Amino acid sequence: MSQKRGKSYYRKSSNKRRKVHGILNVGMRGFLLTCNRDEKACVRDGLNLLTEYADLFYGPENDDKKESTDNDSDSEEDIEVSLEKEKRRLKEQIKNKTQRFQPMQSGANNVVFIRTQIDNPGEMAYQILTDIAKKSEKITRHIQRMIPVNGTCRTIMEDMEDLGSRLIDPFFHVEGTSQIAFSVQYKARNNGKVKRDEIIRMLASLVLKEGSPHKVDLNMPDITIIVEIIKNICCMSIVKNFHGLKKYNLHAVVEERLNESKDEPGQRCKEKEHSNVPDPVEKLANNESKDLCQRSEEKNEKVKSNPPAIEEGNKESDNIPDDKIEKTKDDPREILDTEKSMKDERSDKTVDEARTEDDDKVDGKTGCR
Repeated sequence: MSQKRGKSYYRKSSNKRRKVHGILNVGMRGFLLTCNRDEKACVRDGLNLLTEYADLFYGPENDDKKESTDNDSDSEEDIEVSLEKEKRRLKEQIKNKTQRFQPMQSGANNVVFIRTQIDNPGEMAYQILTDIAKKSEKITRHIQRMIPVNGTCRTIMEDMEDLGSRLIDPFFHVEGTSQIAFSVQYKARNNGKVKRDEIIRMLASLVLKEGSPHKVDLNMPDITIIVEIIKNICCMSIVKNFHGLKKYNLHAVVEERLNESKDEPGQRCKEKEHSNVPDPVEKLANNESKDLCQRSEEKNEKVKSNPPAIEEGNKESDNIPDDKIEKTKDDPREILDTEKSMKDERSDKTVDEARTEDDDKVDGKTGCR
């Protein structure tokens, strides 16, 4: 029988720090992907999208593996030796972390970080967004924004200044560079200690050194310095045409291009041509409406050619004098007035006759006249 473990064992194990792999840390490059709740689907879409474009720009990742497997198949070695080689190669790959893209926890809700071994993630993100804008097609469903990260550091002013100078100098302080309009985009998540204004002033001072021709433009800058702070990690990158590409929002870029294409005159003509193409259901409906209109028109023509005869029972119209009818031929309202006057006269006559009859009856009873 195995002995039960005491409470002290569980206390010791609870106090130990557990090693968690795959968390955003210092000295990483990659992409921050934002989504709505479904982070797993966002990771899946992000890996598919990034691997697709990375294979186009840098070539497929598994070329070396295919060559090694081909050489092993050609050589006549034992199966055990080949298995051992595979194990060694996989272990070295895990230690060195040579995978092109690795999903990691960012430390914030609805934000995913994908680590990469590519030297310039900002250029790759710019190429992806420009390609999506040209095609005007939604490639991903769950990714909202794709923000490249060229470097990470601690949220300390000295570390952020060192990282900013390393990223800013190749873009702004190179011989022969003309005037560049820039801006700083700041966002903080799960951190309330870092001051926004201090970071923006520090980065602007690194760009606007003595003798630099650059200027600040908050509306449509050429280059944008992005600062994303998540807990105690600062992610920094420098991107092109940030506002023109809708702040690197994949869905907004496509919607804007579609709206622009609708406003073009050529597209309007195409839509009109497309709208003029007859639909079979619309054809039937139009034919039925045309038939009904034709039938109603035929009925109206028949009524005009053959007006309905006056009924014999309508004696009131027969008793109207001809003089009054001739006078009121043009105006139908006068005809109605004459008919009403005739009815009133007849009703007055009947009332007088009834009174005379009642008087006669009364006289007969009393014997007086």
